[in-house]
Amino acid sequence: TMDYDTSATASNLQKFVDAYNDIVTTIAKDQTVGSDGNRDSTLAGDSTMRSLLTSLQSVLTTQVSGLSSVRTMADLGLKTNYQDGTLSIDSTRLSNAIQTDASAVNTIFSNTVSGVSAQAFDLQQKFTDVIDGIFTTRTNGLNSTIKQMDTDAENMQTRLDAYKNNLITQFTAMEQLVGDLKSAGNFLTQQSAQSGK
Repeated sequence: TMDYDTSATASNLQKFVDAYNDIVTTIAKDQTVGSDGNRDSTLAGDSTMRSLLTSLQSVLTTQVSGLSSVRTMADLGLKTNYQDGTLSIDSTRLSNAIQTDASAVNTIFSNTVSGVSAQAFDLQQKFTDVIDGIFTTRTNGLNSTIKQMDTDAENMQTRLDAYKNNLITQFTAMEQLVGDLKSAGNFLTQQSAQSGK
């Protein structure tokens, strides 16, 4: 008896779900603000992470061209947990999709234009390319900002040091002037006292 290997398909689909959930969980963890409210050590509010998550979600909803009854990952039984964004598989729906159109199930992954494999590859290139990937560009931008802030801090410290030295010079001169005036006052007092005798 020849039949479709639903369990093998489910096992392979579960690998995709596990990888997807790992990414979603990591993004959520990196965007979580600690109990102390410190946002400096997180990526909370970072637009790059939101963009990645949105792009991942679009993979699930994109319809593969040329298919009719089974066209998207949702048709394969993938369900989104709306509390944390992770995925799970409805095994009954997956089995029905395989029985309905096993070829379409394969095409959803293998279509070279809009299939999941092609989308995942394009997404990986878009974000991780070492020359112009979004992560590379974002990292370079942050490093440039840090470098500029370091330069600004050094320049500010130089100006503060110069201002401090200028104040020290002015106060030293003022102290000298006050000392000279005091000496002159003492001299005049002595002269006045002697002339009064």
